[in-house]
Amino acid sequence: MKLRKPLALLLLLTVVLSLCSCGGNVSGVKIIPAASDIYTQKDISDAVSVIIREFAAGWSHCTLLSIGYIGDDYDKEVEPFDHWAKLYGADEAIMLISGFYVDKNARDDPNNTFNEDTVYDNWNWILVRNKGGMWRHMDHGY
Repeated sequence: MKLRKPLALLLLLTVVLSLCSCGGNVSGVKIIPAASDIYTQKDISDAVSVIIREFAAGWSHCTLLSIGYIGDDYDKEVEPFDHWAKLYGADEAIMLISGFYVDKNARDDPNNTFNEDTVYDNWNWILVRNKGGMWRHMDHGY
């Protein structure tokens, strides 16, 4: 059991480093550790990997600073994950939280919709999947 977490983090780091050359910068992203009674560490790592890949591929002028599971309390106290699963026609949903920086060059990018030279904290990512399937990124924002 103790070997699984380091292996998952090593796999995630490998994915992160392999994606550093395109789109958004994910080279220094901090993975926020979180325990869960709802999801396994693999479930969480798989979801985080989806967002890191997407960020690296398409978030130009942005640097992903941190990302992790939002926590079981969100499901209990704010909004059940089942709500998101039903909304997107899936069996399960998970929510991640992140922080990212938009650099000064973003002002020259016509596709940029963020404020340049700004840090966005508490940015949420919603992912869904069907039992035994892969996570799919469905929505993001505050």
